[in-house]
Amino acid sequence: MTSINAFNHGLLNEISFLLKLQSSLSSHGFSIEKTRDRFAPVDYIVKSDSKVVMYLELKTRTDISNHNSFIVGRVKLERINHYDKPTIIIWVCETTGDLYYIFYSKGLLELNQRVMKNKRITFIPKALCGSSYDNLIDAVK
Repeated sequence: MTSINAFNHGLLNEISFLLKLQSSLSSHGFSIEKTRDRFAPVDYIVKSDSKVVMYLELKTRTDISNHNSFIVGRVKLERINHYDKPTIIIWVCETTGDLYYIFYSKGLLELNQRVMKNKRITFIPKALCGSSYDNLIDAVK
């Protein structure tokens, strides 16, 4: 997959997930927006009464069901660390539809790290994550 195709594929996943989130949260008084800055460390802004209440980052992967941990870029975590509202990092498995999530905390910066393809990454154990779409919606509410 070329980089432009990968970008478009990722954007389509983000828009599809955005529509699903909007459908689930609008009746609870929340609005969801896609971030406009493509280099932002998060994909969505959650608002209530026009005020930012939370950020969400979506990581869509082909197959995560057999992994004991998820990876996220160290720089992404460091940038999220500067936000003044809660941030949830979400992983969705394209193969199975499984969903996992974790609230960002400074403790994530202390987890196991290594360098892959010249980028620092952090491993987040699956055991620390919540799971299922319904539980994610409850966590956002």
